[in-house]
Formats: sequence, C-alpha cells, structure tokens
Amino acid sequence: SLTLFAIGVWVFLWSYWSAVQRSRIDSIAVAQLYFLTGDVVPRFQKRAMSLALTVQVVVSLATALARPSTDGDPGSTLAFGILVPMLGLGLNGLLAARHGRFAPRREATSHSESPTSTDSDAEIPPVDPEMEQNASHG
Repeated sequence: SLTLFAIGVWVFLWSYWSAVQRSRIDSIAVAQLYFLTGDVVPRFQKRAMSLALTVQVVVSLATALARPSTDGDPGSTLAFGILVPMLGLGLNGLLAARHGRFAPRREATSHSESPTSTDSDAEIPPVDPEMEQNASHG
C-alpha cells in the first residue's frame, strides 16, 4: 500500500506539473483533470480509468472497515489501503494532462491605462456603443 501510494504521489505531481504547463494554452479544471469529467478523454478510456479508481476506493474502504477495532493493537495494517487510490487519481491526471482535450484558454482582458492615470475608474473599460446597441436588440 505504501509503495502504491508513493508511486501515486509521484504520478500525481507529474500530472499536476504537466497540467500547469498546458494551462498556459488550455483552460483546465481540476474535476476534468482528475475525475475526467466532460469530454476530456474518449469514452472507453474514461470508463476504464473511472472503473479502476472506483475499484481502488471500494477495496480500500472495504479492507479498512473489515477490522474496525484494533483489539488493543497499535493499529491495523489494513488501514494503509486507503492510501492506494492516490495512484488512480494520479494516473487519471496524467492521462488527461498529456492526452486530454480541453477548451482553449480565453485571453485575459488587459486594461491599457496610461502610466499617469491614478483614477480608480480608469480600470473599467469603456463601453463600445455598437456592442451595447447589438445587445439591446437581441
């Protein structure tokens, strides 16, 4: 369990680093990355990875709950099983970060203020009259 957890942490960090690099271009949500929500990966891959993660979670909880009392012992080695799903989360993230399809990142609107402007209203961009007219018509 500890070995799978350690591998899972390493893969999770690798997937996070890959996602951060990719987030400069793509808009990536955490749920899309680690739980494969939406159309990030093909359906068969999503089903297989989600099933593997679900099995890891169910088995780890079942084994941890199989021995609710330690009978005075310092602890149950079965409780370490709850660490294993970290591997599934990391692998989901790595799959999505490396091969997933995400929406392109919208460019942030930059406010071009003059260097001498200190008025707080200068941060609000002016309203385009043509855009305002189009919005009121439909």
